[in-house]
Amino acid sequence: MQLDVFIISTLVDMYSKCGNMQDSVLMFEKSSKRDFVTWNAMACAYAHHGHGYEALRIFEQMKLEKISPNHATFVAVLRACAHIDLVDQALHYFILMPTEYRLEPQLEHYSSMVRRYSWKLRET
Repeated sequence: MQLDVFIISTLVDMYSKCGNMQDSVLMFEKSSKRDFVTWNAMACAYAHHGHGYEALRIFEQMKLEKISPNHATFVAVLRACAHIDLVDQALHYFILMPTEYRLEPQLEHYSSMVRRYSWKLRET
């Protein structure tokens, strides 16, 4: 069964990287068993293609399924927030990392936040 999860995750990622979000979503939805890698692959796919709200929806579903997010999950979430200009929401997720999930932000998370805020500050 673990092999099936690995294959599904790989297909979700592959279709997304080929620009085929329809098949990426199809693979995700048809999978009977999903682990954090599968969820991350789908969240990353949505974030990469600019579908921020869908990526955040995946994150919320992941939490409902009791799948713990990891560092890669939060990279996708922060990117998703950037695509839909949710700076305050990005800060909320950034703060959740250490407080709720005991994940220390890494350079990529800090970099993502700096880009969001510097971009927002330039607008004002």
